[in-house]
Amino acid sequence: VPSELDRIRHIRNALCHRMISARADAEVGEDYVRCRLLDGTVVQYSATDLQEAIRELEKLGHRYGTP
Repeated sequence: VPSELDRIRHIRNALCHRMISARADAEVGEDYVRCRLLDGTVVQYSATDLQEAIRELEKLGHRYGTP
């Protein structure tokens, strides 16, 4: 896996394997998911963070020949 994808890979792994909570309530604030990493640290990814990661992945995918 190219090192350029490290940040996206970490987000993906946290979401798939370590998610502990999520919120989707526009009246309270931005939607987010929380994940507990292997070292016990809790990280929070906002909807904006996830949208940026998707855009980055799409951009890098084109670079590596993925449609």
